[in-house]
Amino acid sequence: MAISRHQRNVLFFDLMVTRRAKHAPYPDIKRLADLWIDAAQNPSFPVKAFEKGTVTYLVKDAEIDVAKETVTLLIEASNKNAPNASYLDHDKRSKRDFLKRDPEGSGHSAHLVVSLKQQGGQPHTYLALLEDVPMMPIHRVKSVLNFIISQLCKADPSKFEFTPPGGSKVAKPYIPRIEFGGHVSDRFQTDIETAKIHAIRLLAPASNQTLGQGGHLAYGEHELEIKVKNRPVKGQTWTTLRGAFTANKSKFPEARISFQPEDGGKSTSVRVDTATGQIIGKDYVRFLKFGSITPPLDSTALDKIAQGFANRVKTVVEKERKP
Repeated sequence: MAISRHQRNVLFFDLMVTRRAKHAPYPDIKRLADLWIDAAQNPSFPVKAFEKGTVTYLVKDAEIDVAKETVTLLIEASNKNAPNASYLDHDKRSKRDFLKRDPEGSGHSAHLVVSLKQQGGQPHTYLALLEDVPMMPIHRVKSVLNFIISQLCKADPSKFEFTPPGGSKVAKPYIPRIEFGGHVSDRFQTDIETAKIHAIRLLAPASNQTLGQGGHLAYGEHELEIKVKNRPVKGQTWTTLRGAFTANKSKFPEARISFQPEDGGKSTSVRVDTATGQIIGKDYVRFLKFGSITPPLDSTALDKIAQGFANRVKTVVEKERKP
């Protein structure tokens, strides 16, 4: 994906605070933001590694804007598998190569601006806008932020505690988590109305339940195929699908829709969170284009938050979040 010094797309997500401990409280996003800021300010904080350590991530810079009630994170990625960079001058037919030195990797960074105000009518949910650049898929961003939470909670288990019901007087530590759900774009709702739908499947995660004797086999992810008997009334396709997904959310947390937007065109598919109706991943996620960025973003990996660009994104967060 090519990017420009003067232009960026920003993707719309909801950040949802979760926890695995059944009776634990949902912490306010500000407490998690403090952890991300601590990690950014600690030069010895461990990086989050992927692909056998050849791809690593960290939070390079972070700050809270009290007036606008946002936290801005600059997330940085390094990829040792990437080739060396080349710059060309076609007028002179010349080329310059910039060679990586071990253990360097190619660098990219992205701004993530998160509202510190809970979305109206959506408990534990906060608007989040992510700069769309290479090496920043939302699932990697989620992993990096959850990694920081986990590391700091393990270092100090008293950061998040709760007293289980049933008369217990002993506080029990727990580790919060976050999830992201993409806002459905207008294009998706338009495409799905006219598309040829190939398949709809409800998906359930793998189970630890064993199959047969000896503990050698276990149930994996399973799915339920849905048939379209009669096409919904025009303009109601997505509403109908989302309603069906929500009705089955307890057993099937995800759905996958395979469809062909145009006759003779390329088929595609999207995964949907059945509880929220939000897109999982990047495809068909709502985005906003920012042009004429001043000063321009002259590097793929910035040392600090670009205040001019970040302020424009914060303004959108203020405007778009639900009171």
